[in-house]
Amino acid sequence: MSWVDSVFQFLAKARHNTVLPSYASGDQAELQTDANGRLLVNLANGSFDGSRLRVQQDPTGILWFATQAAPLATTVVKASAGRVHRVALTNDGAGAAIVWVLDGSTVLSPPVQINPGFSAVIDFPGGRTFTTALTVLVSDAFTAPPTASATEKVWVGAKYE
Repeated sequence: MSWVDSVFQFLAKARHNTVLPSYASGDQAELQTDANGRLLVNLANGSFDGSRLRVQQDPTGILWFATQAAPLATTVVKASAGRVHRVALTNDGAGAAIVWVLDGSTVLSPPVQINPGFSAVIDFPGGRTFTTALTVLVSDAFTAPPTASATEKVWVGAKYE
């Protein structure tokens, strides 16, 4: 066995334990897996409830929000006032999706069409203030006011404060 093989023997492995180990400060820790070999990850300052993921990004309090509903017609990303910096979208459906970013019912940016299997990012350089609620509406048309469609599947991520 070469030196490289012996190093990778320790670097590229994770362990499954039916009872997770406890560590003291300064202890080295192995990567942990479930019984099927899937890596276990704990987001220390975040939470996941099955539909929403919030993770602290930086000390200024900017957060990422990610969600997917199948299908997703409308989602309220933040239900109060704030500042949005970026909205990232991925179309996981079979048809084109038209995405509107709204402050409640007020349009914050022009609608974006995302074809199936593609992604798009809407940037708001310096941030854009919203006063009611940061809302993402998915439609199948460019009609204004936008009308939600219950047939589209879109992943939504937003960086906001």
